[in-house]
Amino acid sequence: MTRISDEDELSEPVRILVDSILRHANFPGIDQLIEQASTVAVVGGPVTMLDLRSSPDHAASAFTNGPIPVSVEVFDVSGSSIGELLVWVDAGRLSALEFAWWTDERPAQLPHPSQLKISQK
Repeated sequence: MTRISDEDELSEPVRILVDSILRHANFPGIDQLIEQASTVAVVGGPVTMLDLRSSPDHAASAFTNGPIPVSVEVFDVSGSSIGELLVWVDAGRLSALEFAWWTDERPAQLPHPSQLKISQK
């Protein structure tokens, strides 16, 4: 399980992952979330529910609350679907990255962007 002390190590991979997800999305407020993603940092939580914070210098998004409206399916190296990612927003700011899994074992690490299938909802 990833612990809060690992937050600095996780911030860059999370920035890359969140940015790649957001760049496949198209909804009101997406531009502000993409800007926020450039400074997003992991501030706590396990790898399955990471708490995020971005610089207050970036504007809040018109998309104010909830998971962003995209489907992000995660596949393992053999091509089997193993879960999904949800990017959460609170008060117009990126707030969490959730890795919901449907395998028997809890994920030990985040997927690589190449393991994702992203589509609009």
